[in-house]
Amino acid sequence: MQKKCPPGGAQELMESGTLSDIDEIYGIHVVPVAGPEVIGYNKGNAFAGSSTFTLTIKGLGGHAASPHKTHDALIAGTNFVNTLQTIVSRRIDPSEMGVVTVGSFEAPGGANVIQDKVIIKGTARYLNDELEQFMYEEIEKIAKSVAVGFDITYDLDYQFGYPVLYNHPKQTDNVASILRESKGDYFKHLIEIPAVTGSEDFAYYLKEIPGTFFVVGCKPEHIDAPYMNHHPKFEVNEDALLVAAKALGDIAINRLSTTEQKQHSYINQ
Repeated sequence: MQKKCPPGGAQELMESGTLSDIDEIYGIHVVPVAGPEVIGYNKGNAFAGSSTFTLTIKGLGGHAASPHKTHDALIAGTNFVNTLQTIVSRRIDPSEMGVVTVGSFEAPGGANVIQDKVIIKGTARYLNDELEQFMYEEIEKIAKSVAVGFDITYDLDYQFGYPVLYNHPKQTDNVASILRESKGDYFKHLIEIPAVTGSEDFAYYLKEIPGTFFVVGCKPEHIDAPYMNHHPKFEVNEDALLVAAKALGDIAINRLSTTEQKQHSYINQ
């Protein structure tokens, strides 16, 4: 399976060599699980890697009253979706994080017609890059078994996406130390958070450059149960933008001054 370049731009930027002379890199993501008074960080494998897939199942349609004369693509598709869940529950070590989610099942038609095609779209997530290829192979196996069992054909378009985002421990500790000194100024709480199952193309930077990627709360004050990122009703508390800018400013000033002190020390020696 040939890898395609997922959207985002980070991969192309790294491959261009533009950032080849960067010593450290830092980034922020806003999340509405808390207000802008909260900043969260984590170390190691921090955001999940992700892949996406589109499975097109082609059968033989017909009248709903004569199912024995068809190869029901919809039934084959529902079997595929149900069996997908066994990848996580039965094929992956329980100590590993894995998610397989179907987000779209397209089977338009009338109540008295058995359709000849369905289109299924989904995503796989993992916190171990070794599971990237494994997830693909398992999804392909299930598609093949469904094809044999229900006498249909299929096309699996599988796109390997973002790698697991790894926050470098040293740089993460530096950020936590810097932000603790600013706590109480422009934000109130600094917390260490668990790994996030969302994915992020900032991971491409961190594969090559030491750094860390942390989160700032952006929950609007007037909403008790906010919609998450990417939802069409997602709203942002714009105070989070100021918190994020100040946090990155503190980090940049500290890291630049530390580098200058080291260079001055080398000169004196």
